[in-house]
Amino acid sequence: MNGWEFLDEFVKLPLVIKPQIFVVSSHFELNEINKGNSYGIVSDYISKPLVESKLTDLFESVMTASI
Repeated sequence: MNGWEFLDEFVKLPLVIKPQIFVVSSHFELNEINKGNSYGIVSDYISKPLVESKLTDLFESVMTASI
């Protein structure tokens, strides 16, 4: 199952509270970004390689948004 197949199945779950979903990829084309946005649950896109500073910024933004 790839990431898009996962999202196809995930959105079918009867969850009351949906978690934030972040797409992680080594490349982003406009059609991928548009496809992700069509799910409505994709919060952001993160490019590889994942480095500590990117993850720190992500965690800080998620924690700030949840307060």
